[in-house]
Amino acid sequence: MWFKFTNSIACKFLKNLLVNFKGLLPLFLLCSLNFLTAQTPELEVTTFSNLTYDDGNNLVSLNDKVTFTIKVKNTGNIQLSSVAVTSTLKGLNGASLSLTNSPVFNSSTSSSAEGTLLVGEVATYTATYTFIASGVSAGGVSLTVTSTGQTLGGVGTSDLGDNGDDTDGNTLNDSNVITIGEAIASVEGTKLENYVDIDGNGAVGLGDRMEYIIKVKNTGNQTLNTAVLTDVLKNNNNVTLVLIEPGVTPPGTPFVVSDQGSTEGNLLVGETAEYKAVYIIDQDDVDSGGLNNCLTISAVSVVSGATVTDQADDGDDT
Repeated sequence: MWFKFTNSIACKFLKNLLVNFKGLLPLFLLCSLNFLTAQTPELEVTTFSNLTYDDGNNLVSLNDKVTFTIKVKNTGNIQLSSVAVTSTLKGLNGASLSLTNSPVFNSSTSSSAEGTLLVGEVATYTATYTFIASGVSAGGVSLTVTSTGQTLGGVGTSDLGDNGDDTDGNTLNDSNVITIGEAIASVEGTKLENYVDIDGNGAVGLGDRMEYIIKVKNTGNQTLNTAVLTDVLKNNNNVTLVLIEPGVTPPGTPFVVSDQGSTEGNLLVGETAEYKAVYIIDQDDVDSGGLNNCLTISAVSVVSGATVTDQADDGDDT
């Protein structure tokens, strides 16, 4: 191993010694006394991830794409060659998975060719994964990246990559983890009107029945509870009316059924609850020229405690 002295006491001592015995060595040694520093090969790998949502819902799911950007830096004090990266992709359930595109070299900050890194130089690689069924059923994916290299003299070095997030308590070697259905709470309401022509005259009039079929769906990935419907019915004179349902006290918007069996006010992920409200048209409504029904839904996330809301529409997005 080589060493280098610069301004140490030992260096000064040796120079003085040579001055006293300068006849024993050529004069140029007085100005060129040097020892080489220890050569330390070292790499640092950092991997970043960027998600592209296929359906635009900001929820990690089937066909969403992850782009992994891998940065490999020569943090030692000697040039490295044969630099390479290897990756291991696993599901969060431990299943072995495969990247859609394995790491590919893009560029380096000092324009070195692939496999070579000067001191302080950073090489960039990219890899991608598009979620297929196995990744979704695994609950998400975890990518681990390792880089290896060696000096021209054959001394090897390696590094197990980090995800670049030092706020998670691990600054050295934690994997990049992408979880299916990152915590999102949301609810969606639709309201359909069903007109019942009681007198059969073909026109909306006194004594006719308006039925409102309301569906509330948990469109997030957290269980919801405390679902509340605020249903405001007014005629065109801005008079607030009372929704009724025969046999229900007090009048309002009664719960009918849910498609996963939850009780009123509770919604599992993907569950839809149905409610029904009824109003019988009176003379004031006829005189006002019509009705206006506005429905707002709110619910609370069991996980975060956050309240989510939605203004119901007619379900026709065309």
